[in-house]
Amino acid sequence: MAIQLIYFISTGQNSSVLFGAAFTAASLAVLVAYFLITLSGVVYFYRTKIWKVQNLILPLLAIIVLLISLVCSIYPIPSYPSNIYPYIILVWILIGLVFAALTKHPISVQAADGKH
Repeated sequence: MAIQLIYFISTGQNSSVLFGAAFTAASLAVLVAYFLITLSGVVYFYRTKIWKVQNLILPLLAIIVLLISLVCSIYPIPSYPSNIYPYIILVWILIGLVFAALTKHPISVQAADGKH
């Protein structure tokens, strides 16, 4: 309720616009997450030689499609308030990276055959 009130006071728009804004920002976050997950998978499988080069073609195509979708979502620069969503997502990612760096949990990746 407080978020809706702050949104109404700052923009003069009703709360239904807020829900549209939240879903737009969330879709940007999902695009970024899928992009990073696909990219990290390609790097991991290439470094461990689990996949051969010919098996990397589809994931690389997925990275290109996700990158195009992400760029088209933020360029040309949309009007306010849609132009601030990428910055909100960027701050959210940075907060997550800082949290991950501060907690320093060891990361263990187990291969499909059970070997590390």
